[in-house]
Amino acid sequence: MVGSNSVHECDVIIVGAGLAGLSAARELLRREPNLKILILEAKGRVGGRTLTAPIKAARAARTQIDLGATWVSHSHKNILDLLNDFHIGTFPQHCDGKAWCQFGLSRPRCYRSSNIIRQVPLREAFDVWWSVRRMQRLAEKVDVNDLFRWDFATELNEISVGQWIRQNTWSRSGQDVLEIATRALYGVEPNRINMLYHLAACKSAGSISELMSDEEGGARALRVEGGTQQIANRLAEEVGTDCIRLHRAVNRIEVDEANGITRVHFFSTDGSDEKVKSLSHTRQSCRNFTAMRNSSAPDVSP
Repeated sequence: MVGSNSVHECDVIIVGAGLAGLSAARELLRREPNLKILILEAKGRVGGRTLTAPIKAARAARTQIDLGATWVSHSHKNILDLLNDFHIGTFPQHCDGKAWCQFGLSRPRCYRSSNIIRQVPLREAFDVWWSVRRMQRLAEKVDVNDLFRWDFATELNEISVGQWIRQNTWSRSGQDVLEIATRALYGVEPNRINMLYHLAACKSAGSISELMSDEEGGARALRVEGGTQQIANRLAEEVGTDCIRLHRAVNRIEVDEANGITRVHFFSTDGSDEKVKSLSHTRQSCRNFTAMRNSSAPDVSP
């Protein structure tokens, strides 16, 4: 460890100021208001995946568009509870009209999500149906509370969704449809999504069809009025912005079981020269944490 450190006392350190981290801080403070909490966030904003940006709309108006964590489902009880607490409304995802997609051919097709499988020859339609069915059967075997309890979990954890698709489809339409669905769901290429993670997401949503559906009951059925990032902003206001440290990336965590202390090493992502060391007290309801800034640590992605 390089550099001098100033001491900051706290009871709990939370890594990440996304919805999970901010919600955890909120719940802790509700149960014990006097807790000294420190939240370390690598980005220059709160919200994690949620990111809402203004764009120009019709008639010179402006509207808010979500660039991440866009949808809410009727089954997302925790998020719906937060929206209710903050008096933030929702509205149905617009899904009327025709859609265009290129799969199986070199030209786009017009389709509706409910009958996309009818747009391909019977032989290729069977490939799509069989591949989705096989993926669903795998998802049903996943225990979301203990992912590696399943015998095939390690094997699936070592491949991407893209690899699984190529190994389990034999037609161009089958491969195209599953790859397009994966891109639409995660916003990245299928080769960048872990297969076990994907199956856990399918299981959590209830089924693959529910995970992809924008109809009532589906995982993409609702949008948030004003955008989802405001949820994190409101949580940050309630928790207190003074306990949130932005541009602080955690790169190492050390656990000292003998002394009951955990050291969290972090560094600045904005070039700040501030040197910080946080030290917690022993509390009956909380483990001890020590957070330290390592000024010689390499830069990491936020």
